[in-house]
Amino acid sequence: MASSTPAECSALCKNKNFLQTLHLARNQVGIMIRMANEPLTYDSDRAGRMLGTVLREKPDGTFEYGRVSTDVLYGKEVIANGFTGAHQEIKHAAAILIGVAPDWRGGRVRRAEQTYTRLAEKLDCPIFIMGSGSGAIRKLWVADEDSMVEFLWKK
Repeated sequence: MASSTPAECSALCKNKNFLQTLHLARNQVGIMIRMANEPLTYDSDRAGRMLGTVLREKPDGTFEYGRVSTDVLYGKEVIANGFTGAHQEIKHAAAILIGVAPDWRGGRVRRAEQTYTRLAEKLDCPIFIMGSGSGAIRKLWVADEDSMVEFLWKK
């Protein structure tokens, strides 16, 4: 749970189902970022780029996350289409999770605040930004159309 969050996240960030799904999505995005940047599994299309996923609420009140892709930052998502994926505009998202490249530190994430607030305004949902490198791996920020703050987990 967060102690100080943007308005769009106030109810969502207290929902245990959402927080559990957010944690699982963080693991998946983190794995994809590390794989894209590791020498043995290097992916030139994804290395050094932000990867993200869309979180949606299901009718039963639980949440799910979609495929991890580089398009989320641009307001698009990849949906399953056989062995490949098709791109579509993001609609009806509960939240967006974006993971930054491992060489990004907290200050660099903060400097990109305007990018995240614009995306939050366009999609009308909170944007969660996670660190993936050693300087920010435990950090998570949340942005709405007005501001971005560090998300504080209740212990």
